[in-house]
Amino acid sequence: MNKRFIAILLAGLLSANAWSADAGAALSADRPAAPAGRPLIADQPYSATHTSTMRRQQRDGAESAHRTVTKLYRDSAGRVRRDLLDGEGNPTRSFIIDTDGAVIVLDHRNRLVTRRTAKREVPVVEVAAVAPYNAEAMPPVESLGERDIEGVTATGERTRHRIKTAAGSFEIVTESWTSKELGLTLHVRNSDPKGESVIAISDLERGEPDPALFAAPEDYQPKPEA
Repeated sequence: MNKRFIAILLAGLLSANAWSADAGAALSADRPAAPAGRPLIADQPYSATHTSTMRRQQRDGAESAHRTVTKLYRDSAGRVRRDLLDGEGNPTRSFIIDTDGAVIVLDHRNRLVTRRTAKREVPVVEVAAVAPYNAEAMPPVESLGERDIEGVTATGERTRHRIKTAAGSFEIVTESWTSKELGLTLHVRNSDPKGESVIAISDLERGEPDPALFAAPEDYQPKPEA
């Protein structure tokens, strides 16, 4: 299966899960800066809100919904910060990725900081990650042209992919809109017969975030070793 398709598919499938303490999770929407040797995008600072919504149809006919809201920041140097928010919009945990791949994790409730150096690359997600699905040949990508999202030009693509399982087959339709200028995916929608997941960027502001966002507050204490 095409790895590019897998990356888009997994973004939709995983977006509704609660964020873990893994600093790599802080990079799922902002692709440029990552400890895995990913390309760094400088001179394209912004602030934005990242909303992930998943709706699924249950066996009894009831619909379940899960919504996660986070804040994203990138400065001109390419550093990235992601704030996980509670129901009142307050940050509970933050992940800061420096230009060298080092990670700062902030626990705001306990006022603790964890620093992780970039010691190794994050392993690439392989096709086996989506087993036991039996996928047919990769279908062509349908171009959706360009449209304005949050004041920037986004390029759209749609893929229809049929998945075979022991219980039968179903189709996953993936639509994504990406700003080439920002190197940022602004909207992703994955749908199948049981529901859909949507990732959307809103409140996008072009400009330099507060430099203090990319450092640990002075009164935060190092997190004790487990």
